[in-house]
Parts: sequence; structure tokens; C-alpha cells
Amino acid sequence: MTNKEIAKQFDLLASIMELLEENAFKIRTYQNAYLGLRKWDIPLKNMSIEEMSAIPGVGKSSAEKIQEALQNGEILALSAYKEKVPSGVVEMLKINGLGSKKVRLIWKDLGIESVVELLYACNENRLIEVKGFGIKTQKELTQKINFYLQSQGQFLFANLDKLESIVFNAFENPFWTRVGPYGRQLPVLTQMEYLTSEIPVLKRDQTEITPAKVDGNTWSFECQGTPIIIYVVDGDDFEKVKWEKSASEEFLSFTQKDLTNIAWADIMYDKSIFEILKNLMCLSNVGNLIY
Repeated sequence: MTNKEIAKQFDLLASIMELLEENAFKIRTYQNAYLGLRKWDIPLKNMSIEEMSAIPGVGKSSAEKIQEALQNGEILALSAYKEKVPSGVVEMLKINGLGSKKVRLIWKDLGIESVVELLYACNENRLIEVKGFGIKTQKELTQKINFYLQSQGQFLFANLDKLESIVFNAFENPFWTRVGPYGRQLPVLTQMEYLTSEIPVLKRDQTEITPAKVDGNTWSFECQGTPIIIYVVDGDDFEKVKWEKSASEEFLSFTQKDLTNIAWADIMYDKSIFEILKNLMCLSNVGNLIY
């Protein structure tokens, strides 16, 4: 574990404590430890507690927590405080310019508990209902959230839905079907996924799509920083693969035994699958497994 990683743990610990309005003295202690460690060059793993205690801003108490991080991967107090706050609220603390006090207002006043919820609130002009937030602040925050999501390799479905026309226009034969989380229209995604029975062919004059990377029947492209995965299958296997690629692993595992005799080529006309799914829905709360 690097010095910067440990420093970030102190910063996050202080932020969560501030979010929960904990003891101001302890918060300042951990903030000082963060400031002292973030530029410290000597590897902490090679230092004793006494040596770490002598680092500017780091006392004995913080030195002991450094040792906890080195031994366990995380400061124990940080692990405990994370349990008190929804993980999505903790993630909001990572957005540049959005400090603990603002996150607390968003969490407590609007009941928002994730970065995606916050982005939707901005798009719906709900953030201006919170004290200290105006139209300008809301607009700036929207840009920062989008930048944060992209830096994490995540994209909003609404944005990918708009990007799709650009993608399709770059190919000669975009006769594709959406699959995977993209096909299920989950709000946050890591890539666009499609299924087709034809090898994708890029237009010669297009400039939006990167050259293909081919691995077996999987073709990978990129458009404006967004990964595009295209699975090429034989027409006879299309519906079967579509099912397998679109449903979640949990749902597939739950239904696999019952679906072994389905005539996939005639899936649209095979009523047995609907009977199976109806029975499954009656037996278990399986709806969430699809998503």
C-alpha cells in the first residue's frame, strides 16, 4: 500500500466524520494526517510507529492507524464509519468540489443516496431546492458528475442512447440488437453491447469509431471513449445467445434447468417459456434477478 493510498484513507475518514457531524477535534486530527502524508516520500511500510509519529501532522494515534492500514488494508475506524453511511453517499464525497457539508444537505434534505440519483436530480432541477445551490452551481455539478462517471469508466444510459445514432452511422450494416446491461437499459453502464449475425463493417470515410479488435466472435470498438462490444453469432443461435447475453447471471442460473428444452429458433412462438417464467415468478421474487 502506497503513502498516497493511506493518506486518502485519512481524508475519507475525516470527510465521513464531518458528514456525520462527529467530534471536530478528531476530524482535524485526521485532516492533518492527510496533509502530512500526501507528500511524504519515505515508504511508510518501512517505518516504525515512533518514526511515523514524528511526521509533521501525524501523532501517535494516527501512526497506529497507519499501521492498521498496512496490516489490514484499511483503517479500522474508516471501515466502521463506512457502515454508518450508504455507499453511494460515500462515493459522492469523491466528486471534485462537493464537500461533506454539501453532501450532507443533499443526502438529508433530498434523500439522495447515489451519484446517479444526484445527476438525475440536477437534470430535473431539484438541486436548487437545497439551500446553497443555485442554477449555476447545479450546472457545474452536472458537468463534474459526468466527468467523474467517465473517469470511473461509467456512462449514463441516456447518454449512450443518444450516442447510438453516431455509432450506427459509422457502419455499413448496423443490423444489431442491444444485449447485456445496455439492452436491459440499466441507468449506469460500462459499455454498449450488441448482437448480430453479420460481421460489422465500418464505413471507409467514418472518423468516430476506432479500428476493430477481434477476439473470436467478439468485435470491440470505441466511440468517444465509450467501449462498444459486438457479438457475432450464427442466425440459428441468435435468440439463444440473445437470451444468454441479456439476462443477468443470477436469472440465468435460476432458470437454466427449466429452459433446457426451449426451441430457441421459434422462441417468439413458443408459449412454454412464458409458462415457465410465470411459474418462476409465482415461486420466487425473481423479478429483480432479471435486472
